[in-house]
Amino acid sequence: MRSCFIILILVVPALCSAEEKCSEKERVELLQVIDAAVKATRFLKPDDADLILLEAASYEACFRKYDQAKKLAGQIQDKEDRSYACYSIAISFARQGDPAQAISLADSTTRKSEVLEHIAICQAKQGNFAGALKTIDLIQDDLILRNNGVTKADWMKGHALLEVAILQAKAGKQDASLKLTDQAKILLKNYHDDLFAIAKLAEAYAYSGNLEAGSRWLKSLREKDDDSLPFMLTDVARGYATARKYEIAFQILKEFSDPYDQEAAIHEVGVLLLSRGDERRAAALLSIPDEKWWQDDLLFELVKWSIKQQQPEKALKYAGQFDPDSTRLRVQSLLKIAELHQTLNQPLEAEKLSQQAHELIEAARNDHKLFAELQTDWAADQLRHKNVKAAQGSLQAALKAARQINYTKSFSGDFYHPLQDIFRGQVQAGDIPGAKETLSFALEVLPQMKKAHGGFPVYISNLKPDIVACYVEIGDLKSALKITNAEKYNDSCFSKIGETLGRKGDFTTALEWCQQSVPDAMKANVMISVARGAIKSGKCDCDDPFQRIWDNSMAFF
Repeated sequence: MRSCFIILILVVPALCSAEEKCSEKERVELLQVIDAAVKATRFLKPDDADLILLEAASYEACFRKYDQAKKLAGQIQDKEDRSYACYSIAISFARQGDPAQAISLADSTTRKSEVLEHIAICQAKQGNFAGALKTIDLIQDDLILRNNGVTKADWMKGHALLEVAILQAKAGKQDASLKLTDQAKILLKNYHDDLFAIAKLAEAYAYSGNLEAGSRWLKSLREKDDDSLPFMLTDVARGYATARKYEIAFQILKEFSDPYDQEAAIHEVGVLLLSRGDERRAAALLSIPDEKWWQDDLLFELVKWSIKQQQPEKALKYAGQFDPDSTRLRVQSLLKIAELHQTLNQPLEAEKLSQQAHELIEAARNDHKLFAELQTDWAADQLRHKNVKAAQGSLQAALKAARQINYTKSFSGDFYHPLQDIFRGQVQAGDIPGAKETLSFALEVLPQMKKAHGGFPVYISNLKPDIVACYVEIGDLKSALKITNAEKYNDSCFSKIGETLGRKGDFTTALEWCQQSVPDAMKANVMISVARGAIKSGKCDCDDPFQRIWDNSMAFF
């Protein structure tokens, strides 16, 4: 098994239910691309070939080509990688409603108990709780070859029961959920000091709505000191909110020490409440943060919810509560409310709010980054109203402002720059020359961005491949290849070209280009990138073995 670093270099695939998402023609072409990637592994070292075969096996299973998926898994030389391929195929069987086949494949993995747990969770998500419990009963002590350690059955069974218990509670079966949680607590009796056991027990009791049983675990969780604690407390708060135990859910939210963590937790619970139509309680969450600007994300959700309910006055009331510095959220809200007024045949009110938004945009001219962002928002609104020429003008104004940003300084709070949004807007507006101008400027300032202090190295290193992908998106493969060929280390650029061609569904161009121009040592990686792009674009539900490998590797740090 290669290092974690190499796994990180390979962009993990998005998830895909390929057979239902693709037409017959697309399916045939995509399978041809995957086959080409597999054939090109003859140019690779065994370790690198294993990665391609692992991803290809996952995609074949996604298309229900199980025999081919198993054949590819059998070609993987590394025992652990081969195990992960069988794991991935088993999960595909489980997701597609065939747990018996999934369970039979679990024997081919070095992580049988983990696979069985995952299968049980798939069954529970499909509403087959009885089947999930039978699968959990099959879990036994399991040898994990990678670290010569043993995963104990009681730990795995207890964790699986808690996951199923939470899903039962979400399905409205709270009594059954509580019963399973009590069983899990007994199984986990040797782990009652373990942070993750405590957190999951606290969460499961929260979802079951049992305050008495859950209070001990919540108290134990609060006493822990760990970086994961805010996320765990958020899960517990969401559980109590789901069980309609609002008082304790709100109390947990009030106890966050870090305002960033508190804002994220409040937003998550607020979105849950709005999904139930409980605007009153969602709005009550606004009183929890000490500083007004921590309310803004939830306020924006309330604005959007009010618009969905066709209540412009209420939406405007929430928009008026944004922090004074949250200009972009205020402008976006005003434009959305104005659009609602148009829908309600209230043109005067719509014009009034649009004018207010325009005034806020003009007032931001001296803040070049903000002004550029606001102009892209304005352009998006113009495009929604089919005013293409005006949108093109707004995007040119955005680019003009973006040219005045000091790119040698990292932006406060994040590392976002507005150039990608400008490019997307120009493509949508049909302004391809303008889009090329934006990309040319992005290449020009890239060296300045690399000098910026505080930026994430991965973020910076991904910018040029992202620019390459944008050229491919607008059909300028020649420029994309020119940039790529000028790079000494251009593997990621080649992969981005492949992924973008796949996302566009341009398999013919991808195959021809790959066979004629891509070095033999890169062909397999590029072709599997084409498949990955197509699968991502379909928002499919394929298993992702690489994320699992990464998660398991991080569990030992």
